[in-house]
Amino acid sequence: MSQLIQMRQRIKAVQTIKKITHAMRLISMSVHSRLRTKKETLLTYQDKLMSLLDTIRASGKVVHPFVESDLPTANPKVKSLIIIIGSHKGLCGNFNTQLFDHLIKEIEIDSLRKQYDCIPIGRMAIEFAKEHNLKVLQQFRELSVATLQNLSLDISKSIFDFAKTYKTVTVYSNKSKSFFVQTPKTTTIIPYKEETKTENSNQQIYATWPHEPQEIFNHVLGQSLATHMYYILFESLLSEQAARFVSMDSSTRNAKQILEDMQLEYNKRRQADITKELTDLAGAISAEKK
Repeated sequence: MSQLIQMRQRIKAVQTIKKITHAMRLISMSVHSRLRTKKETLLTYQDKLMSLLDTIRASGKVVHPFVESDLPTANPKVKSLIIIIGSHKGLCGNFNTQLFDHLIKEIEIDSLRKQYDCIPIGRMAIEFAKEHNLKVLQQFRELSVATLQNLSLDISKSIFDFAKTYKTVTVYSNKSKSFFVQTPKTTTIIPYKEETKTENSNQQIYATWPHEPQEIFNHVLGQSLATHMYYILFESLLSEQAARFVSMDSSTRNAKQILEDMQLEYNKRRQADITKELTDLAGAISAEKK
């Protein structure tokens, strides 16, 4: 009887876990669907900003320390800055593990400590930085749909504040190769690399602007950097939700299979106990008749 009680308790526990993983699966799919509808618009806006930057830059009247061709002579003593975007919450499979493995594969731990400063984003990235004793300039714990815009603005401001003291600023994050496959990626945002030069006919449209090309370029570059960071954060959050859905879907199916097996075992033991009690009862009645 005690075994049956323990099995009932275990079945109830697994049923509770199954309800939780099922709810998390639905939430992840809902957030992923909302984010996915914004992706195309965000990419279009980012491409337009980049095109505008290249057009202004092609006039030859602007210079900026963030632009690759305008960089001063590299100083070997100057560090680089890396931004690590992990997840705010767990239960998303190997989402964080593969990102950190990718980072360590590209940059050895000793080099990370000596030659790089970092800005971790998300609780898992902060724990990674603490675990490996990395120098943290700033840290942002929460990454969610509600914080995306403010977070991208804060990070771009930090980059403008710090980037002049660094030779490069590189972002390590995840992206969705497909809904079921997430892959780590490396993005260099500083120095800004120029694209193919635009034609002079396309540059004349900006000659009527009352502001100087340098002023326009500085403003658009700041806007472009904030948008670029927003998209990287957006893409990481999108892949995180997909990874969490896959993980919770697998957990829900596993819980369902475990419940079926436990219920079958419970029914067998319960039937065996009932049969034993009936046999004992029949034996007792038979003995009394004799």
